[in-house]
Amino acid sequence: MGGPAGERSPPRLAYDLTQRLGVLDIPAGATPKTLPLWKIGFTIQRFDSIYQQGVVIDASWRLTPVNQPQQTVLICQAEVRRPAGKDIASLVQSHQMALHELAAVIASQLSNQAISPTSAVQLKGCTRAPLIFNKG
Repeated sequence: MGGPAGERSPPRLAYDLTQRLGVLDIPAGATPKTLPLWKIGFTIQRFDSIYQQGVVIDASWRLTPVNQPQQTVLICQAEVRRPAGKDIASLVQSHQMALHELAAVIASQLSNQAISPTSAVQLKGCTRAPLIFNKG
């Protein structure tokens, strides 16, 4: 069944992104050298289940353009709070919805669309940085 739920979240997020964007999830190193793509780093800092109350996910991500010289790196952090019912199944469903909403925000960023104002995601901030190559 795998490790803790927080450890299983990135594959779920990747699947959701591929479905939203209509793209493939390509393993690192398995792409043609000139194919433009995005490398996505995702870290969960907080993954809480509060029985009979709700869930909280605090996450950060880094969107790094590959073979896209006109693009910049985007680093963001957000928190998602979702209410849950009075049983474990409700907590699991709330976590799934929270990850689904994070995927929606990331997909919007990747496709240069506005983030839905109805989202339960509280974007704590983003910063853009030029892509710097280490020539060493």
